[in-house]
Amino acid sequence: MHGKYATWTKLIPAYLYRQVVRQRIKNLVEWPVAPCPGEGCTIIIGMCSRLPNVLLGNLRLLAKLNWPDLTKVIVVVDGPAGCIDPAIESQATAVLSGTPLKFFYYSARQSAIAEKLCLPYLYSWLSWSIGISHATTRHILLHDYDALLLDNSITNRFSLFKESKAKVQGISWYNVNGICRDDRLATTFEAFVDLEWLLGFPPIKMFNQIGYKSGHTRDYDTLLELQHKHLEPEKRAIVPMNEESLVHPTQMIHQYTMFRRDPHKAMPCGSLPMIPFFEWLSGADSAIRAVTQRINSSANPAAVDFFGDGRMLNFSLLHIDSVDWNLKQMVRVCARLKIAPYKPLIDYGHSLYRLVSAPNDRIWRGDFTEEQRRWINAVMPRSA
Repeated sequence: MHGKYATWTKLIPAYLYRQVVRQRIKNLVEWPVAPCPGEGCTIIIGMCSRLPNVLLGNLRLLAKLNWPDLTKVIVVVDGPAGCIDPAIESQATAVLSGTPLKFFYYSARQSAIAEKLCLPYLYSWLSWSIGISHATTRHILLHDYDALLLDNSITNRFSLFKESKAKVQGISWYNVNGICRDDRLATTFEAFVDLEWLLGFPPIKMFNQIGYKSGHTRDYDTLLELQHKHLEPEKRAIVPMNEESLVHPTQMIHQYTMFRRDPHKAMPCGSLPMIPFFEWLSGADSAIRAVTQRINSSANPAAVDFFGDGRMLNFSLLHIDSVDWNLKQMVRVCARLKIAPYKPLIDYGHSLYRLVSAPNDRIWRGDFTEEQRRWINAVMPRSA
């Protein structure tokens, strides 16, 4: 046996648990009875209600897009109405002035089940499914909460999607969890999807599933099993986006949700340092300074009050390469958006390097471009 699960003792429990989850959630969302989608594209964002300050930075970049086909933006909040400050809705509407914006919330039942299970992939599936049920255009874009679009490449992708016969267009072929590029399954994040095709299947068909065939095991992410079993390869497409067009910290919200379940456990945490930066980009001026102070006051990387809420997170699996990568993403955004060099961000970087016990010759020595290095050096302490 090969793929995601190498033995029956690993496959069977995982498969049975997934079926239990699917049974519990299969009726949480329903599609509209008689959809009649119009032209254009609807962006759907699943919002993490416990990280509300991430939203506005995301929307500010959407507002910069020169995209006449963008008809509406739908934000689905992963909690019941009232779980976020009402001012956020009005602020978001102001940011997206000129583009219709609609907020939807989980029902009490949806929220209770999602919170009890507290699975990152359940939240993403449920939020996207709710958004899809309210979409009114032929095409949708599943836009991640932690993704920043830095230029208009998304509009070129959409033009190619409309011209093609594809029903799904991602930015790369999925290549993990027992799925390889030869399977030709488009990744879901930043994916365009044909709404009419998708509405031909019940929402639960989008949900994560475990597959087994001829000794090969696969763990299908959202939409992947549906692509593999119900969509011809020629109707799946990818159009890559390079690092100058998109900043997307891998699994940032996923990791945050996992730490909500068990903050003391040593788990992958390589994208969590991006959260204060996203909050700062959204207008939370003190976010970077505050987290820097909290990190510096911690003597133990396995117990850091990272979010200032008393939960001591375990950063023991954070390593230097991840710190380098995070800081490069932050500086890339600042340089591309012409944000003035910001010394608190440099200080934040120093605190992260200290957290991972980086030697002096590795501090702020990542793979930065010349433009990014100039931004850094403008405020880098002389002794660094």
